[in-house]
Amino acid sequence: MHAKVGELFLHPPVFLAASDTIEAAGHLMREINSNALFVRDGERIGIVTGMNLSKAVVLRRQSIQTPVGELANFDIVSLRRDDFVSSALLLMTKHNKRRLAVRDGEELVGILEEIDLLGFLAGSAQVIAGRIDRASSQQDLATAAREIETQTRVLRRQGVKVEVIAEIVSDLNRRLLSRLFEMVAPAELRTSSCLIVMGSEGRGEQTIRTDQDNGLILAGPMQGEILEAFRQEFFVALQSFGFPPCPGDIMVRNPLWSRPLSEYRADLRRWIVLPDQAGHMNVAIVYDAQAIAGNEQLLNDAKTALIDMTRGEQAFMAHFARAVDAFETPIGLFNNLITSEGTGDALDLKKGGIFPIVHGVRSLALEQGLRETSTDKRISRLCDLGVLQRDFGRDLKQAFRFLLMLRLDGQLAASAGASGTLVRPAHLSSMERHLLRDALQVVKKFREIVGHHFKLGMF
Repeated sequence: MHAKVGELFLHPPVFLAASDTIEAAGHLMREINSNALFVRDGERIGIVTGMNLSKAVVLRRQSIQTPVGELANFDIVSLRRDDFVSSALLLMTKHNKRRLAVRDGEELVGILEEIDLLGFLAGSAQVIAGRIDRASSQQDLATAAREIETQTRVLRRQGVKVEVIAEIVSDLNRRLLSRLFEMVAPAELRTSSCLIVMGSEGRGEQTIRTDQDNGLILAGPMQGEILEAFRQEFFVALQSFGFPPCPGDIMVRNPLWSRPLSEYRADLRRWIVLPDQAGHMNVAIVYDAQAIAGNEQLLNDAKTALIDMTRGEQAFMAHFARAVDAFETPIGLFNNLITSEGTGDALDLKKGGIFPIVHGVRSLALEQGLRETSTDKRISRLCDLGVLQRDFGRDLKQAFRFLLMLRLDGQLAASAGASGTLVRPAHLSSMERHLLRDALQVVKKFREIVGHHFKLGMF
């Protein structure tokens, strides 16, 4: 209620003369993908809607050459961009209006529709998805991007399960990037490339927008100027939406992550034959990738090559899986939670709990040649194949979801720029501390299972 009207989606302030026809108004509405236009009649300003046009032509049999001035409502109610959302709701209720004119000083800057206001207040994912699909400019997408984070807070406040929140938010983010791709990529690039997201976004486990983590697979070589222009425009647009650059430069902007499939294949072979820590990370990145726009077959071909190259490579798989032991599980011999010095009596949920599950499951899934990307679905498939016992698989899923929920709460509470992965046991309830201990014990057992499976003691 204390958000500003300017933060909501506003339909563009497009004007018609009162003498313009119904036909002209209809074509203009379709062109700008809006259902309302301002009508100027001398000093008067009114609004005409798609419903006004439909009723005139269908119900009253008026000619499509009828001037829109005869249909417009000149009794408009307006408010300012910096007014509170609560004011907009009160004005609509008091004056029985379904849309308001929005001003910046004396200038009309947009139209606020009732559906957009109610969607903002309810945190409706369907409304945001529709807004992304209807977006006609990067500014429209920037507005939708801001609302995705608001949607996360609303869903968490409503008690929605963390895995469902992650699925909804991931779908909205993918829609956002796909729509941006359609806007900025030239036609030849849209048909001969595949836009992918990676990391937690690829696995569908992203809840709060962090950094950019995307790439592009090309069907073949492309003219350098066209490709470079797209790389830069796509990166700058996402940055303006609130997606900061990836610290590891794993982005479309980096030529190493936006190139032909043949070059990806060559590097995959090199990363497997001559493995190192960076190579392991890159293999994990490609394996977790998800196609969101363009030719999906390009990513399918890359993953097929990766699975074929790793099949039977026991030494590589053992070295790849070894990262599961990169960080100690912060649980002591007597089931006490172990915090780290310099973190204010906090423990790192990502290093100590989430990463070992994600990477251990990823290692087992890659060995089996699974195509699923989400950790949750990979665990289910591993249980189906008998790699994990079904009872333990259930415990592992529950531990993973609980750790994700704690991380989400930390992210929502964190100040700008904070990771949200640090949790202070003293700030948790007694029940949460108990569940955290149980979850970390499951993580500890899972690390032992992975170590035994890949015989990590031999490497």
